[in-house]
Amino acid sequence: MNKLFVGFSKDEFIENDLREFCQDGFLYIADELPAVPAKFRPLTFNTTRHSFNPIKDISRKDARELATVLYTLYPQGQDTLTVRNGRRALAQLFSKKFENIAKIEQWLWKKSEQDELTPANAEALGVLNDILFSPVLESVLCPKQHEFDFKPGRVILAHINRAELGDFEALALTFFLISHYKGQLIIPDFGFYGRDTHSSLIRQKRLVAGLESLDDLPPRLRRSLLSVASAQAHEDEKIGYGALYKDAYELALAARKIPDTDGFSTYIHHAMQ
Repeated sequence: MNKLFVGFSKDEFIENDLREFCQDGFLYIADELPAVPAKFRPLTFNTTRHSFNPIKDISRKDARELATVLYTLYPQGQDTLTVRNGRRALAQLFSKKFENIAKIEQWLWKKSEQDELTPANAEALGVLNDILFSPVLESVLCPKQHEFDFKPGRVILAHINRAELGDFEALALTFFLISHYKGQLIIPDFGFYGRDTHSSLIRQKRLVAGLESLDDLPPRLRRSLLSVASAQAHEDEKIGYGALYKDAYELALAARKIPDTDGFSTYIHHAMQ
């Protein structure tokens, strides 16, 4: 199911809606975790205790999307030939039968020492170096013992605290989690984490997203989420929760309200409350 919550009061209302998702399970990614009734047996993923392998049994499609979104960690030079080749090389490496991403890095280093590293693989090595430079990311993404079970159908709460981890680590880890998990996703701070490639989650009908403002989104993803807003409006579901006027106005247009009518003004008023 797709749902959109826009505004500065969104978190409270996302939490109020959790019960309808508990039966089928979900992955909730946030700085602060909600209270979930014990009868649903929620599991908490904690970066200090748990790990998972994001490239285990990864498909080529998921490998390509993961490589694409990881490169958004480095917004400079996104359209250069070097970056495109590096992104392609990283996707190919993810889809090979390496044990984990640390093993990919080690293989690339060996190629480098033998002077056999292509420019594309050198670019991919730089990305992996950056990711594994973080002790937290290395520990979480390169399991040494039991892996956390992200099987869909469970209620899973992922504690990804940006204040503790830092923006880079939180972004990278969330990108890996989104790629790894195949069920319903609930991300109250999607304005921080969302990237254009995440439009696929909307096509798969498995994203509940919270935003403070539509301006937080890249263009293609913004258009995709406005289609979600349009569908919610058709079902008479509220979307704005303390939204800015410009966002409430855009949501009213997405809801097919006619400007300069009472219905348009009423919709904006309710979205800003």
